[in-house]
Amino acid sequence: MPARLHVLLIEDSTGDLALAQEVFSLHQDRVQLTTLTTGEAALAALHDPQMSRPDVILSDLHLPGISGLELLSQVKADPALTAIPVVLMSGDADPSFVTSAYRNRASAFLDKGQRFAQQLTAFLLFWLQASVPSAAAQDDLNDTALA
Repeated sequence: MPARLHVLLIEDSTGDLALAQEVFSLHQDRVQLTTLTTGEAALAALHDPQMSRPDVILSDLHLPGISGLELLSQVKADPALTAIPVVLMSGDADPSFVTSAYRNRASAFLDKGQRFAQQLTAFLLFWLQASVPSAAAQDDLNDTALA
């Protein structure tokens, strides 16, 4: 069985978190979801050797304490974390926020507007298709290609 996509979701809004969990639950056989509510908790988890590294980080832009933009900056500045894709999301898709996100190397920006559930589904389907196969799966692919 292929490895599941591990998504780290950082969201402080209970309503948006519940909606995201509902969307992710439809793909629970292929997705491992870890949820946190603050940027500080996310950074602590990312540096915790007991926690497996996520394949992608999905973070709200407006978080209490460390914002999603600051979280993005710290992840991209850390050589141990920089390769992890970070997707920011906000109900306030002000063009200056979107521009700042991409300038700080966000992989994408989701608008938590009326079509938030559809955006989350598209996010999941994209990352499920784009995820890099595990080393064992890659070996199997290589063996098949050589046969």
